[in-house]
Amino acid sequence: MPNLKISTNHSKGECFCGLPLWKFKDMTGVIFIVIALGIWNVIILRKLHLERKKNTVKKGFVYDQFYDAADVFFNKIYPDKELDGLFANLSTELGLDKKSEISCLDENLDIAIDNIDMFLSQKVGHNDLQYSFQQFFILMYFAVQRVEVLTNLLGISRQDKNRYFPVFRKITAWANFIKHPKAFFLCHMPEYYFENDPLFKKEVPENAIIIDDVFLEKYYLNKNNDEELKIMLTNKYDVIVKIPSVVNLSTEFCNSIISFINMIKSNDEYKAILKDTTVIKETDFD
Repeated sequence: MPNLKISTNHSKGECFCGLPLWKFKDMTGVIFIVIALGIWNVIILRKLHLERKKNTVKKGFVYDQFYDAADVFFNKIYPDKELDGLFANLSTELGLDKKSEISCLDENLDIAIDNIDMFLSQKVGHNDLQYSFQQFFILMYFAVQRVEVLTNLLGISRQDKNRYFPVFRKITAWANFIKHPKAFFLCHMPEYYFENDPLFKKEVPENAIIIDDVFLEKYYLNKNNDEELKIMLTNKYDVIVKIPSVVNLSTEFCNSIISFINMIKSNDEYKAILKDTTVIKETDFD
């Protein structure tokens, strides 16, 4: 076995701090990797911190929007601050004998409206925009469909419905989007924003595909453009869902409900139809 000689010469160029220079040459790569990992960790931690900060701001904004919508809803639907809403006394407009006749109008309409109010009034759970907006629109859609039964019963045309109650059509489009996603199911990691979110303009790229009211009007109220939608969304990753302000939507919805109730109250023919189709005598339960 050959004898290995380790230099003990401490002259410049052969050793450093008492250690052979060749050891430092071999460690250069290791040192570089350690430094690179350190820098990378700093970058990642900084990115995570900013992402966490952004999500905190976004969640706070989402919560505030639903909180404000709850105030709007309660003040308009329950103007007397009572548990009975606007629909509660609608049957009295039909000229019922309160001692012997009852109508299903109050209960069947009120329960749909109460469900929306209970959801908006939740103190927790509104930090997840995707979850909350889906629940909100589905509950609104349930109420719209109950009103739809009455408008059909009263013979109100589709043209008049869209003219007097445009928000019902908007709610239906969003509910269709939630229930029947079509090609939206084929896109990757879509992001959700309220239309009035301050972060929307800052974070959304210019080339993003925006799903909003106009988009849904074209693709989710009929099947005419399904193939075009499929081409547009399949395997796309830059898709943004731009959700209407729930405060504005709640205001529009409540105003439309109030208008619909006033329409019934001011039309004797409507009241006669509803009395014939929604009223029974209490003796019928016997």
